[in-house]
Amino acid sequence: MTVIQCLQKWLKSYSGLSGRLDVDFLGENADTYSIDTIPCEEAIKRYRDGGTVKQFQFAVSSRRFYDRNIKQNLSNLQFFEDLTAWVENKAHARELPEMDKGRTAQKIVVTSTAYPFVVSEDGKARYQLQMRLEYYQKRSV
Repeated sequence: MTVIQCLQKWLKSYSGLSGRLDVDFLGENADTYSIDTIPCEEAIKRYRDGGTVKQFQFAVSSRRFYDRNIKQNLSNLQFFEDLTAWVENKAHARELPEMDKGRTAQKIVVTSTAYPFVVSEDGKARYQLQMRLEYYQKRSV
């Protein structure tokens, strides 16, 4: 399983995510979700035995209705605040994504608050929340 598949499976356990969680694709309809990769330097630390601490940066994105309606926009931000709290609670309880291929999740952190990343003329916005997963990768044999 790829790192993003491990994250996707883990995030799907969040009850606030209704429906499909795509990967690197966000549909045009409101209330769609995606987990998107963010480029970064992968290796954080290398050990003499060949093991490596790596990072994987990503964003959880959602297309939401967006306009001058304060209640709607507050609801959009509430979704991401609730998701942030869920991630932080899971991280604190050490309930991290399950990984394979000699990888072990060490921590996951939210690295930005949610914000409307792209606003379209059709009354929808792409909101996103950025995160980082750190994991240990055993030396490949």
